[in-house]
Amino acid sequence: MKTQGVNLENTPMKDLGRLSKLMTIVAVAILYASITGLTQEIAYKKTVRAPLYSYFTRGFRWIKDKLLFFDFSDLLNYLKKSEGKYECK
Repeated sequence: MKTQGVNLENTPMKDLGRLSKLMTIVAVAILYASITGLTQEIAYKKTVRAPLYSYFTRGFRWIKDKLLFFDFSDLLNYLKKSEGKYECK
């Protein structure tokens, strides 16, 4: 949550309610990355038979790679097609 990750200590927010919501979102994101990391292949350091990266790091890198190469144009086209279908009346 700090410098190496979300850099939460540099947020300009002063309102306790908003800061609490931000911290909740960050906590859920960390939990999601950690659970995702559990499903990833584990690379070991041969000398001590220990994982090279934590569950969080493996999950975070996997999520980042998926988002980096995700084709958002398909999603945008889908949203444009369904734009008028779900209007409230």
